[in-house]
Amino acid sequence: MPWIFLCLMLTNAVYFGWKFMEGAQPQARPLAVESVQLGARLQLLSERPDLIPAPAPAPPDDKQSAVTAPVIVSAAQCFSVGPFSPGAGLSHFVEQMRGKRLFVRVDQRKVAGKDYWVFVPAFTNREKADERLRDLRGRGIDGFVVKEGVFVNAISLNHFSRKELAQAYLEKVRAAGVVVEYREIAQGGSEQWVYLSPGQSRANVRSLIDAQIAKSDGLRRENASCEE
Repeated sequence: MPWIFLCLMLTNAVYFGWKFMEGAQPQARPLAVESVQLGARLQLLSERPDLIPAPAPAPPDDKQSAVTAPVIVSAAQCFSVGPFSPGAGLSHFVEQMRGKRLFVRVDQRKVAGKDYWVFVPAFTNREKADERLRDLRGRGIDGFVVKEGVFVNAISLNHFSRKELAQAYLEKVRAAGVVVEYREIAQGGSEQWVYLSPGQSRANVRSLIDAQIAKSDGLRRENASCEE
């Protein structure tokens, strides 16, 4: 029986020792989440908007582009060329332009202007007019005696297309001691011009015209509205 008593005593001693050791250990406390998260919150690269790549643009719709794209059509260029004097020059130019497959039409333009005539007033007879003309030629002033019309036996000295030129010549002759006058004479008539449009040709009309009129004197090119 003594050994049973000893076993009980030993068991109690182990139990009380184990309890004593358990009470001596500090009790674990739960840590607050806020005390751990002292630093900045971690952020994934995919969560940063500045690093997220922009979506690629959608490829253009060929059908939509074909509908909305503006269609640029080059405007036709038409011109008038002139003035032409009656003769071979006009016919040659027309043939050259028609050979380039251009539409060609010859137009008549009315012209109105003034001619400024400087002359010595008429004498009573032809003999006096001829005598005065010889005197003028001796001074270096040339002219001719008018043989018919309302100014018969007057001495024609010169014609000018501009009034200021006529007046300057008038003053020069008067300074030489010659009695002279000038008269404005209205002029009327017509000029021939050639109207040109591309027609069936796709060539540069301007270049064709400029190349042709460069060979002629007195011709010029003017823009014209294209007629149907």
